[in-house]
Amino acid sequence: MTHPRTRMAAVAGTMALSMSLALAPAALAQDGPDAPMNEVLTAFSEGRFADATVPFCAAMEETALGGLGQLDDMSDMGMGMELGLIFDALQIDTGGLDVVVTDEGDDTAVLDVSGVIEVGIDEDGLVTLISVMLAEGGEPLDEEMVRPMLPMMQAQIDEMLGGTVEVDEEVQVILEDGVWQVCDDLQSIGEALA
Repeated sequence: MTHPRTRMAAVAGTMALSMSLALAPAALAQDGPDAPMNEVLTAFSEGRFADATVPFCAAMEETALGGLGQLDDMSDMGMGMELGLIFDALQIDTGGLDVVVTDEGDDTAVLDVSGVIEVGIDEDGLVTLISVMLAEGGEPLDEEMVRPMLPMMQAQIDEMLGGTVEVDEEVQVILEDGVWQVCDDLQSIGEALA
């Protein structure tokens, strides 16, 4: 008969080995060179704009996408309005883009990113933005007062902030510290969205 402590140690050891083997492939697997570009697009679609520059090579993190990586450091646009409120009012759908690896070497690759980005407005985010813009004495306007104004402003807002952006860009990626990273400023995508 096996001693209970020996049995417990064997079970714990087996569980630890099983868990490490289950996790090892995920930790050791190398994503393809298209992975970082897909991460950028996912961050845009999920409204995590400050995270969009995380999958960039070290040389490009601060300047990529027109400096979007510095979003957390930008507190104010000079109108007393948080820049984050503008981004919260945007909805960016990158599902219409295709990312294709056109050339791949040992530590560099080229991607073709083409298709369309749909830019729209999140109504709740827009209401918050307008209530702050129309603040009286530093106090945001009651959001329930802003909501009825939206239909009157909708066409103008859609024209300013909404629409379809055509993209056809060649993107450079590199293998940096064993991980594929975008090493391109993606300026044309940033300008198109701007």
